[in-house]
Amino acid sequence: MRRVCQARVAAALPRSRRCAAALSNPAPPRYSGDMSGPILLLHVSADAHIATALAAALRPRGLAVTLLPADTQPRFRRGQRLAVLFSAAAATSAAIGRDLVLAQRAGLAVITVRLEAIEPDPAFDTLLGDHPPIDLFAGWDQGLDAIAATVTLRPAPALFEPATPGFQRQFTRRRRRVLRPFLRRHGLRLAFAAMVLAIPLIAAFRLGLFDPPPLPGPPLSTASLQQPAPAVLEVAAKGDAAFDRKDYAEALRWYRLAAGGNDPGAQTQLGRLFADGLGVPRDDAQAIVWYRTAAFQGYARAMNNLGTMYALGRGTLTDLGTALRWFHAAADRGSPQGAYNIGVAYETGGGVTQSFAEARDWYTTASTRGYGRGFTALARMQENGLGTKPDIHEALRLYIEGAERHDMSATLALVRLYSGTEGIEPNLDQALFWLRQAAEDGNPEAMFSIGTLDAARPEPERAERGLALIRRAAAAGHEPAAAWLLEHP
Repeated sequence: MRRVCQARVAAALPRSRRCAAALSNPAPPRYSGDMSGPILLLHVSADAHIATALAAALRPRGLAVTLLPADTQPRFRRGQRLAVLFSAAAATSAAIGRDLVLAQRAGLAVITVRLEAIEPDPAFDTLLGDHPPIDLFAGWDQGLDAIAATVTLRPAPALFEPATPGFQRQFTRRRRRVLRPFLRRHGLRLAFAAMVLAIPLIAAFRLGLFDPPPLPGPPLSTASLQQPAPAVLEVAAKGDAAFDRKDYAEALRWYRLAAGGNDPGAQTQLGRLFADGLGVPRDDAQAIVWYRTAAFQGYARAMNNLGTMYALGRGTLTDLGTALRWFHAAADRGSPQGAYNIGVAYETGGGVTQSFAEARDWYTTASTRGYGRGFTALARMQENGLGTKPDIHEALRLYIEGAERHDMSATLALVRLYSGTEGIEPNLDQALFWLRQAAEDGNPEAMFSIGTLDAARPEPERAERGLALIRRAAAAGHEPAAAWLLEHP
């Protein structure tokens, strides 16, 4: 390929009178420390004759070319173009690589002119720039036109020159000469002034003067003052009946009709179907749409559910501040779940400063509204001494209150306490009673435990009831129950 390129160069030059006239002129200037031309032609000594012919052919096109052999040490200037004659000899030249590094540091744009159909190795490829190479071996005249067009359309020089190491050292020395005497003279005064300013700022933060104002409830639309039509309420009731018998596809159909009639309860239930994937594929974005539609009508349960979506980051980015805003709005409208969720935020420090006292107040609000999980949370804090003195008997009373309202955590806590806990006399009858309550409420572990006890009883009716509980536990994904059924076909 190299011989082909040389032959094309030799054949192309005699055909052009302009090239012949150019060859009759003195040779192009070689590097002598002055690189005033718009294009520098970097080449190895083996390609010197091609570089000379190329420079002569570019001169009639209005380009001043400076030949730059690879064995020199050039001093590049910003705003210039560097053309590299790339051949097999150049690909293995350490001098070419060194000059390309210097050109890259100076910010020069590099044009690759290939004399042969070879690809540079990765080390050269990073230095040759992003401009596509110009293949001179593919066509002499086309290559010359491409070089001329590339040089003509070169980008403007950079506005800011890079700081040289000498300038950086000079700036550092000057900075030291200015700062050191100033700090020696005024350092103690500055430190004392910073301390004086810091004391009131710290006190203000401790007193809460910089705390944000309480979040207001969300704006409500005038639709909150309107009651859905009786026909819409009847449609929503049909959706509730289908939901209770777990016919979610039928419930979805009725809820859609009632939601179109602006019933916030149906809109909330529709959001729940999308959030839990009941009757439809789970779609958190659609759930948020329906929760928000009902929440802006003042529906407390929708406000609480929307806050939960923001707290968990479902269908949106996690935003505890917005979640608390909706929880407060729900609690202000009588939602026990909203009050409970605010208590969780204060107990865990999620989005607010952790405060067990505030958490207890909100849990108490939820429990007075009949919410079982509020009693359970109070019992847990009482048992563990969070914000109060530990009292296992008071915790037992609160757990019973929560279990009577069918809170599973309270029921299982009673099983644990009555099975044997310090401060509580063991009572296996009570433990078994609450374990059966947990099984009736659908806890797989409790169903399996009660089921194995009843399945071993001699009474056929009771044994069949125990077997049914084990099957329910296995259907709920309880692996020991599934293994028990395989062992007892």
